[in-house]
Amino acid sequence: MRCQNMARVRKPSIQAIQAAHSVQIQHKTHSGPLPAPEDLQRYNDISPGAAERILIMAESEQRHRHDIERITIETDTANQREFQTAETARINGIFLSDRRGQYLGAFVSILSLFGAIISVYLHAYWAIPIAFLSLPVMGMVKALRRHASTKV
Repeated sequence: MRCQNMARVRKPSIQAIQAAHSVQIQHKTHSGPLPAPEDLQRYNDISPGAAERILIMAESEQRHRHDIERITIETDTANQREFQTAETARINGIFLSDRRGQYLGAFVSILSLFGAIISVYLHAYWAIPIAFLSLPVMGMVKALRRHASTKV
């Protein structure tokens, strides 16, 4: 009889085993500066007016962040203007100095040329006109060498 009873007991199917062992997982996410609406309702149920205070706090925080960003942008803009003004003044100073040096170099070259011409006209010793002419040439060589060394 024992064998007959065993034959009557049914083995569970694979679907029945899977259904018995199924697990339901629920995952809920929320992103943003405020809690989810359901959470706000629960806050309000616990403490009346809590949802309104949370909304006011979030609005105040957003206003504060906007003020900070506005101040940062204004400060950056002012700093950029000051830097541009200082850089323009510096570049203008360099150009003025270069222009002054060019005028002075031209003046010295012309003066040396006249000195050489006058010394030849007065029949001076031959080294004097050469010295007058070599002065601007050496000045140009020095300027060109300095310019080449600053480029590297």
